[in-house]
Amino acid sequence: GHIARLCGIARPAIGVVLNVGSAHLGEFGSAEVIATSKGELVAALPAGALLVLGSSTPVRDGDLLARPRADPTVLANRGVAGIDGTISTAVGAALAHQGAGGGPAFALMGDLTFLHDLTGLLPGAGEPRPDLTVVVPDNDGGGIFAQLEPGQPQYAASYRRVFGTPHGRDLVAVARSLGWAATAVSDPTQ
Repeated sequence: GHIARLCGIARPAIGVVLNVGSAHLGEFGSAEVIATSKGELVAALPAGALLVLGSSTPVRDGDLLARPRADPTVLANRGVAGIDGTISTAVGAALAHQGAGGGPAFALMGDLTFLHDLTGLLPGAGEPRPDLTVVVPDNDGGGIFAQLEPGQPQYAASYRRVFGTPHGRDLVAVARSLGWAATAVSDPTQ
């Protein structure tokens, strides 16, 4: 219900859905709750909205978890490394959407996806900035590989370092250093 509650406060015009992975279990409790929450974002999009799906499992999640709708425009990146360019896609899509009369934009992405495209937050001199809110659940690393062979118990000793790729960064400080207002939220009621 967290995503549904947030969408009730600020109805998204653009949503970015990333993977349903075990890395977020601590915040949500189960993969089923994560899946339900991601579906809530799609359900909350207003008619005519833009939906940007992150690479790999997000496209599958959107296909499996979202109730079919005819009205949103759906976009997805497919790059060499998968997550590269997600911020740039959200910024560009938000600018195009708002240039056509659309409302504010929202992007939901994992922390590694955020870190892989930080320069997407740096507009060129004289370039417009979109009305874009980027939401990043920070679990200090990725979780997509937990669903694949590297996530099996026999690899547990090295999984976090090699595949979880902990980054140890303060993402609020990173966003602020790039000129964006940023706030840490540690409780779903904030």
